[in-house]
This record gives sequence, structure tokens and C-alpha cells, in this order.
Amino acid sequence: MPRPATGKTPVRNVRVGDEIWEQVERAADEDDTTASAIVKEALLEYVAKRAKQRARKARERAAREADPSS
Repeated sequence: MPRPATGKTPVRNVRVGDEIWEQVERAADEDDTTASAIVKEALLEYVAKRAKQRARKARERAAREADPSS
């Protein structure tokens, strides 16, 4: 059965070592934000980076297929 709509983003669980988490908390304090906001931003940056990499690889593959002599 699906989770009922609450208007809130669902909580996700991840394991993060103490050393990394302490750095995230320090950065959050310095930037007057939350650790959650930093993690969300980092995930969005990662996903965007991966999408660009996949698109570049697809273009390279298409170019090779269009010109098999290269």
C-alpha cells in the first residue's frame, strides 16, 4: 500500500561516516544552512554531472558509429 500523502518529503536513510558527517555539519553551520540541504545539493550536482557524462558518451558513440574509420 502506498504511503499516504502528507505534503512532506519522505525521509531517506543513508550511512555516512562520522568524519564526513562532521565536515557536513561544520559546513552547514558556516553557511547558515542544514546538513540536509547540503546533502540534497551534493546529490543534485552528482546527478547533473552523471547526466552530462552519459550525454557526452552517447555523442561520442554516435560519432564513432557515423564514421567507423576513426
